[in-house]
Amino acid sequence: MDFNDKFKKAVRENFNRSTRDYLLLEEEYGFFDSLTASLISAVGLSDQRKESITSILDIGCGTGSSTRRLNELFPGAYVVGLDLSEKMVAAAEKNHPDLDFICGDGENIDSYFPPNLFNLIIYPASLFLMPDQAKTLAAAEKLLKENGIVAASILLGLKEKTNREVENLPIFRGILKNVSVEDIFEALFDGVESKAVTIELDQHLLSAIYRIEALSAGAFQGKTKEERNQELKRLLAEVERENLTLMQEWRFIFGHKRKTSN
Repeated sequence: MDFNDKFKKAVRENFNRSTRDYLLLEEEYGFFDSLTASLISAVGLSDQRKESITSILDIGCGTGSSTRRLNELFPGAYVVGLDLSEKMVAAAEKNHPDLDFICGDGENIDSYFPPNLFNLIIYPASLFLMPDQAKTLAAAEKLLKENGIVAASILLGLKEKTNREVENLPIFRGILKNVSVEDIFEALFDGVESKAVTIELDQHLLSAIYRIEALSAGAFQGKTKEERNQELKRLLAEVERENLTLMQEWRFIFGHKRKTSN
């Protein structure tokens, strides 16, 4: 098994173990629901353009909150969610029985769908978890209809709001190739835009996010579950003691399918 397969296996297993906590996070905070809405807002679609979107693929849909939000934002459009974790997909199907979901590998989306099918392809919070980002984006390009749009939210890490030094801050060493994602977009799509976004995390939300195994594994690389919990306790204690405010740093990237020359 090569590195990519091992990495995806670990991601799938982490999310399979995190389904319940992920559901609780969304129930209390609607975090990924809100992130999806913010990404669509950043794309800046006109009302007329929104009405022209009839088919949407949600890659890395988790328990389905992003898929549901897309269904609400684009009434009448066909929306399908895809996720690598079978337990996440099972939860999505249970919670959103009126929507369609597929358990599959986001790097190989062109093996599940025919070309030129979707007006919009979204990676709500998943592209940075894929070891071969060029492969999945090339597949997305094939699946887009003419003038179709691809958009992704890329998590870059954490920082203190006023740029104060934080001793126990995770440094996100293991997030893959995110500095080059924009280059991949530029190579495949037209009209590429990139926007920096920060999300403030109070102590309760910070704790809720990074107690989830699938999310803490990305923040505290190479550590056991117990070690990650101890790291989080130290971080939370420092945040409270020093009256710090932590911000997640995200980058929203989107582009359009290139017109084919006659």
